[in-house]
Amino acid sequence: MMRLLILGLAFTFALPTYVYSQPANDECAGAEVIPFSTGVTLQAIDTTTATTSANPVVGAPCAGSAIGTCEFDVWYSWTPAVDGLVQISTCNLIDFDSDVLVYSSGCGTLDEVACNGDGGGCAGFSSLIAGFTVLGGTEYLIRIGGWDAGSSGVGDLEITFSDLLPVSNLICTPDNSSGINEVTVAWDEDVFYNNVNLYLDVVDPANLIATVPGGGAGATGSFLYSPAADGGHSIIVEAESGGTFAPTATCTYFFSAPCPTTNGATMVPVATNLPLGGAVSCNAGGLHADNSYYRAFDLCNNYSITNNIDVRCVTTAFASTPAAGTPTQPVRVRLSVDTNGGAVGPLTALTLVYEEEFQVPVVPNDIYSFVMGTGLVDPDGTLAGTASTVIGCLDGETLVVEIFTPDGQAAGHSLFMGIPDPAQTNPATDQIGASYISAAACGLTEPLDMVNLGFPTNMWVMDVAWDDAGPCVCGGGVSNLICQQTPGTTQWDMAWTPVGPIGSYEVEIDGNIEAVLDGTATSYQTPAVTAYEVQQMFITAYDGPGATGSIINYAGCDTNTAPANSWFEGAEAIAIGNTDFSITNAVLTTGPDLDAAVCAMNIGNDGIFNDLYYCFTAGSTGEVLVSTCGGATFDTRLAVYTGCTSDDPAGVISCNDDAATGGTTPGGTAPGSTNLACTNFAAELTFEATQGETYMIRVGTFNQAGLGDGTLTMNDCIPPGNATGSADCATGDVTLSWDSNPNFVSMEITRDGVSIGNPDPADTSFVDPSVANGNYLYEISGDCGSGLNPAPVNVSVLTFSGQTDIILAMEGLQTNGALGDTDSGQALLDALIAAGRDAGMVRASVLDYPCINESSVENIWVMTGTVPFDYRITAGEGDALGQASIDGKNIYFEGGDHFGFVHQASLFDSRDGVDDSTYDTGDGDDTFTSMNGLDSGQGLDLSGYQAVAYIQDLPLDNEWTDQLTPATSDGSGPNAAAIWENQDDGLSGGGVPSAGAEGNYVTTVFYNTDDGGRTISSGWEFGGFSGDQTILAQDYLGAFASGPPQVLFKRGDKNMDGGFNIADEIYLLAALFSGGSPCACPDSCDENDDGSVNIADAIYGLAALFSGGAAPPAPGPNTCGPDPTDDALADCVYTGAC
Repeated sequence: MMRLLILGLAFTFALPTYVYSQPANDECAGAEVIPFSTGVTLQAIDTTTATTSANPVVGAPCAGSAIGTCEFDVWYSWTPAVDGLVQISTCNLIDFDSDVLVYSSGCGTLDEVACNGDGGGCAGFSSLIAGFTVLGGTEYLIRIGGWDAGSSGVGDLEITFSDLLPVSNLICTPDNSSGINEVTVAWDEDVFYNNVNLYLDVVDPANLIATVPGGGAGATGSFLYSPAADGGHSIIVEAESGGTFAPTATCTYFFSAPCPTTNGATMVPVATNLPLGGAVSCNAGGLHADNSYYRAFDLCNNYSITNNIDVRCVTTAFASTPAAGTPTQPVRVRLSVDTNGGAVGPLTALTLVYEEEFQVPVVPNDIYSFVMGTGLVDPDGTLAGTASTVIGCLDGETLVVEIFTPDGQAAGHSLFMGIPDPAQTNPATDQIGASYISAAACGLTEPLDMVNLGFPTNMWVMDVAWDDAGPCVCGGGVSNLICQQTPGTTQWDMAWTPVGPIGSYEVEIDGNIEAVLDGTATSYQTPAVTAYEVQQMFITAYDGPGATGSIINYAGCDTNTAPANSWFEGAEAIAIGNTDFSITNAVLTTGPDLDAAVCAMNIGNDGIFNDLYYCFTAGSTGEVLVSTCGGATFDTRLAVYTGCTSDDPAGVISCNDDAATGGTTPGGTAPGSTNLACTNFAAELTFEATQGETYMIRVGTFNQAGLGDGTLTMNDCIPPGNATGSADCATGDVTLSWDSNPNFVSMEITRDGVSIGNPDPADTSFVDPSVANGNYLYEISGDCGSGLNPAPVNVSVLTFSGQTDIILAMEGLQTNGALGDTDSGQALLDALIAAGRDAGMVRASVLDYPCINESSVENIWVMTGTVPFDYRITAGEGDALGQASIDGKNIYFEGGDHFGFVHQASLFDSRDGVDDSTYDTGDGDDTFTSMNGLDSGQGLDLSGYQAVAYIQDLPLDNEWTDQLTPATSDGSGPNAAAIWENQDDGLSGGGVPSAGAEGNYVTTVFYNTDDGGRTISSGWEFGGFSGDQTILAQDYLGAFASGPPQVLFKRGDKNMDGGFNIADEIYLLAALFSGGSPCACPDSCDENDDGSVNIADAIYGLAALFSGGAAPPAPGPNTCGPDPTDDALADCVYTGAC
């Protein structure tokens, strides 16, 4: 289980020592057999003397069920005799907090197929694994333990088995486009049924919707339920065969029931702009704690209601998911009167006048209406018969509507409020009042405004429909108070409508009296208040002059003051250097979108949200750098305008979304920044400035939800532009180049922080000779007189020395070196070296490493990575790979988006083995987390690999694994075939359950070309392969070598006992002249490596052993290796030790 709040006390005890014997089934190898039977089987369990197995808990099949670490576990073995459906449970059957895991594939592999931490509706955090399909004759290992080190005990394990499978792929599709509620119910019949019964909510004859004849094994069934009942319901499908009923299957649907017709104008605090988004809540694992969501309704002042109102209905929006097996969950609506008025709270000021509990079904983030009187009124008896939905005018007070979700942890309920589309709804201008939340389990003991909590777009939909219950008197005074911040200042404009005769007004801010106004006033501008702070502003109406006499009423606003430079009118002066900025929930103003025809962001939208403005006066003529890369911790955007007097999009001269994508101007897009500090989607651009001219800098966020702190850097002595570096693969010389800057007075070059040269300021290149192999960070720095300004350049050096395998690790070259969690290039290098290959790796483009064309190079391994750090090859790079393949080099190419998204055509297309017509159609998704190997039929058989886990580069992001189609007519013959496919494990990245069936799509293709080199094309990273990477590399090498992997042997070890001595020569002489056993490995007997086995080999070996002769040639007598010399000898069968 996961606990929201834990209070602990630590004690130390001196206790006697006891010794307990461990149960026989303490480990997997001793798993106790549970006999198979149909129906219910109970097995007594006791974990009190068990130890904790070393096997880690992955928990992927049951993410979100509060799976723990399975402490003090015991093991059971259960094998069904036939295919069927099984439920495994400790629900309400044990006395401790349990974890239950089910494995297949035996103790050596332990493939998790099902698990559960806390079962829905199970007391004491016991566990329930709902029905899942099992295969007859397959052993399943059941592991039961405690959630943590404090959880052990006794009880029963219940196994419920049915050999009649339920219907599968059951789907309810609601539709009321015709004005009639209709639900299409569809299912698959995997076995024979006589009949299929459909029930509404419960299996009961009174709730039978229809009986449909079975269609036979393999058939698809369907039924149109029309007219369907309003609200949320479950349709339960029970199939029957020969009088035996299968386990049920359930799907749900929801139709929003409208509020009844009322004669009052419905109060709508915020428009329900679609599509609805999701809000935050206090929860653990998605299961909610006690959450209260509030809105305040100032009937007199904000809605001009001068009647008593009878609240008939409250319409809101949320996503409701009751616990498994439970059709509904409780939600309460409360009506209270806030005697303080204004903001909601404190709770002591709220007087409860009405409470009603409703049972809410599954609601898929949709509108939901609570009709008063249809639930359980006053469920706790708190109001003792006084509950009333009639509310008066509330002079100086407010009606507070609260939606309360009781703690869903133990029951397994989840509910998240739905919010209006943030793209269409500005919290500062598009809602009346504010939205509040309280949740004691998360420390929110009093209602807190969602803006102040840091989630300004979380605005509660709470429309109140009411009937007129008779007139009342608001009492006059202030009504319809509106508070708006004055653009370009930290002042606020207060405006109101007076009702009745008023003698005077008093304005108060945070308890301080700011002004006394005449009774004829209808507006007031406050003095400047502190930015980034919340203020409470009140205006009180008196019946006498000078704030004397009796108080008529008062009204107030909670304000969150933005800095003045939230508007261009208040643009703050900025100079060369660093300026810290803060975009918090106070900075919610957003200027106009950019004009894509003038300056386009090139990603998503052209807005800059939650923006701040600065005014820069150029001190010199030349390029100026503007950047948030120095300290931004969130996704920022930049734009530069001519002049500081307008934010007209026509005045933009440069803009940027992400530094890596390059700044845009009316003339096009500049190259991406090479600044290594540009992480977290920070922005950076340069623009041409003229001395004495002013330029407005606008900084903001990618979307309205973006908040954070950052540093805005202005630099008119910008680092050297277009800085690049390359290494000569023959000499190791590193050449750096850059654009000159006439403002430089000196320059310096450093390698890994050590100074190696001082070029003349007019120079544009520098050579660092004979650099050792490795990866280096060079900095090319220019100084205009106020300090060095570096341009970083990463350079990888690999001086060619006859390697057979070259790895081009290109991932990260276009993302400032970012590789994600997996360095696939290094993983492959380690595997190739372990496989006995002479391999080298360089982090460079194929165009920057011409030594791949050397004759000793057999295999080129191209590692371009996966989204979002993948390297996208150019046409020139693809042409170079294609030509290398034609010239006989084997190519391994992995690229997460090369094949499936915005494919770059090149010569390599005719050599990659992928169907050209399917480029850009297999962009894939994030479901590739497990794989099966296949037999290509072309000399590469990987079918021995099954259900191999794939470790994604960024498990919490979408990897967009390319889905490939083998070519049948590529440029070098038809022999392309799949070698890896997805294994549908039901999980996407990060262990998130997949949305539907994944399918066994192909992710890797082997192309056994008719000429030139062979090709392996893959959509995933070698480094994410969870199996033995060395063996996989050997498999690939074997396919590249036109047959099985090369045999390893020791030359001279003729009798294959692992040594080299006189016994080997005696063995050879016997084989040659006295009928001894022939050489099983002729290459080992060919001691002089002349391609034949004869007396000369024995003489050579005796000389090496006893008279100082040369040792046998490679691989030699002491090291295993392949035969470097082609010859006509029979195949070697070497059984000695390597």
